[in-house]
Amino acid sequence: MLKVIYTTPTHLILKDQRRWATVFASLFTLISIIAFIIFIFQIADIVENRLERDGMLWVMVALFFFMLIGGLVVIGIIATRHLSYGVHCEFDRTQEVMVIRRIGLLRPIETRHSIFAISRIETQHNAEIGMYGVFLVMKSGERIPLASFYEVDEGDMTAVINEIRTFLRQ
Repeated sequence: MLKVIYTTPTHLILKDQRRWATVFASLFTLISIIAFIIFIFQIADIVENRLERDGMLWVMVALFFFMLIGGLVVIGIIATRHLSYGVHCEFDRTQEVMVIRRIGLLRPIETRHSIFAISRIETQHNAEIGMYGVFLVMKSGERIPLASFYEVDEGDMTAVINEIRTFLRQ
């Protein structure tokens, strides 16, 4: 959930980290790595017997499971990294810039916009999944996604939106 980390008349720093999701993604990654190690040790023990008896079919099945478990490890690592980094949003009145930092597939991505190009803050509600989306609407019409909130966190969302609006109006 997006939270105000630091605020002064010239700076506003917001951060969104999903701590519980990071814990679950880390647990998923750990289980996947353990499964991968167990799979490799099991394959190493029976590789000669099965290869002579079943031939290429066994090799294809083993390769399929090797890639499947390896893929789960990679997905777990990417998810853990993404969730632990989160989203950092900084409004800087002295440099007249808004910076959003997110994690990309391999490295952090930083986008910069002028704070004077921000037209308004907009929320969008999706009742089917019980979520709110918070967007910065630029004067050009571009909508920049900032964060998402569950319906139960509507009060926290309103507080963050009010903090951003107050900072931009100063």
